[in-house]
Amino acid sequence: MIYEQEVPEPELINLAEIKEKDALNELVENSTREYLFIYDSRRTRLLGERERKELAQYACLNKVGLTGVRFKKHRKLVSAGIGVLPDGKMGYLFEKLPVCFKGYFNRAVLPQNVSAVPLEQCIIKKEAYLKAGGIALDKEPLERAIDFAGRLKKAGYQIMLDAKLTAVYKG
Repeated sequence: MIYEQEVPEPELINLAEIKEKDALNELVENSTREYLFIYDSRRTRLLGERERKELAQYACLNKVGLTGVRFKKHRKLVSAGIGVLPDGKMGYLFEKLPVCFKGYFNRAVLPQNVSAVPLEQCIIKKEAYLKAGGIALDKEPLERAIDFAGRLKKAGYQIMLDAKLTAVYKG
């Protein structure tokens, strides 16, 4: 489902250019935009404008604070969201499976609520970012995503995965 609504242009924020959480928080606080598109140019190729607009459609939903995409590298999935794995730990869903893999009940390709999403290509509501207290840049990417998602959920927001969109890890 694609929501037909006017979506404001998000502020583009490249994590590769920001070293400290305080600098990121200041950038967000001073932004005049309602939505933030967070990406990391060191790790991923930037989604196109059409894909960013589609991703923003979900971010505009009332309780959604964060919307992310699937990730691939060399025809293998790196992530289709982050959730609780069979061993009870949090990790990347569908990691190392072929990109064409659709998953149990198509979970690897359908938009859905998830526990967390990687923060290397995502849209965050500015209001949600501020209520959650920002992203901890001193943590590893998986820990950073889980930490931020946990604080977003405590603030009353949902995390959405738009699994129709796939970003590419470099390398």
